Amino acid sequence: MFSVLPDLETGENWEEISYILIENQLFTAEDFQKTILNTDEPKMFNKYRLIKKVGNKFFVAKNVLIEKFRVLDIDTSLKISGSNVINLKDEIMTYQDVKKAYLSQISDKFPMEGYADEYSSIKKEFRAIYLSRIEQKNNEKVYRFWTFDNFKEERKYYDEVIQNNSYNYHRGIDRFAYIEGKGIVGGSYDFYFDRTGYGFKRAVRHDIMWAKELFPQRQ
Repeated sequence: MFSVLPDLETGENWEEISYILIENQLFTAEDFQKTILNTDEPKMFNKYRLIKKVGNKFFVAKNVLIEKFRVLDIDTSLKISGSNVINLKDEIMTYQDVKKAYLSQISDKFPMEGYADEYSSIKKEFRAIYLSRIEQKNNEKVYRFWTFDNFKEERKYYDEVIQNNSYNYHRGIDRFAYIEGKGIVGGSYDFYFDRTGYGFKRAVRHDIMWAKELFPQRQ
């Protein structure tokens, strides 16, 4: 999945660029697909940029988040692990459901919420994408998912943290909506829009941005 995110100062998604600057750095669609599928990285932020042509002009995306998802439709009581795996028949677990279970079984602090200037860390084995509800919108069956993962991530590649201005893009789209046959049609991108100078947000919200092509009335 490719997400174009705006410049937070100007609100612009694209900027014009000279073809001379990019002509030797372009991928064919086929080669780019192979490159993405062969990498072990499930999420990449500004590692690659999208280019579009309007008339005789070329434009480059301001910010690009690339994510790889594996979509399953398996009715099982087993918990399926793995990064960016979503199961359409998973057990429904809302934010409050997970919070209640975590506080009673794992810790007296819930890592999705801040305590003063500190956040407790979520162990890798507990990080997952949860199905929170299934709803009908415009005659479409919409699956709503949310991400249970650290807000603040200590990466071993320190230069990458500096380069991306402390964006914790490992959270990816965060909360999102999925429709079979159409894919992900809305998301929140909390790591980008709800962050502080420390690189993580302070509040949990429940709204998402919807694809205007499918839900123009929800913008």
